[in-house]
Amino acid sequence: MGAALARVETATPRSLKISIQDSTRRTGAAQALINTLRKVGYSNTTVDLPYTEPLQTTRIVAQQGDEAGAEAIRRSLGFGEVRIESTGDLTSDVTIQLGQDGVQKLQPGKAVN
Repeated sequence: MGAALARVETATPRSLKISIQDSTRRTGAAQALINTLRKVGYSNTTVDLPYTEPLQTTRIVAQQGDEAGAEAIRRSLGFGEVRIESTGDLTSDVTIQLGQDGVQKLQPGKAVN
């Protein structure tokens, strides 16, 4: 556990692998989130398959207990809630399951049918 703790404490925005799962069905929502993350230094981002359940609140999921990294992302975005669980992309450090609160903040395109 000591090595994992040291990794979390020394994680930088560039070193965190972030996976995005969009639950909003909004054109451009995932890309708008990626652009916002890149502006604040998080460049290792990918878009995963959409999250199938529509979410009101964005979930910032700390994979493998990376709570510090997830909380730093939440502070940078200004929305969402941090969860400590193993859901989403288990190969990432943090999975962002984008919800409606993020759409309101990011203001991407229209809903897709």
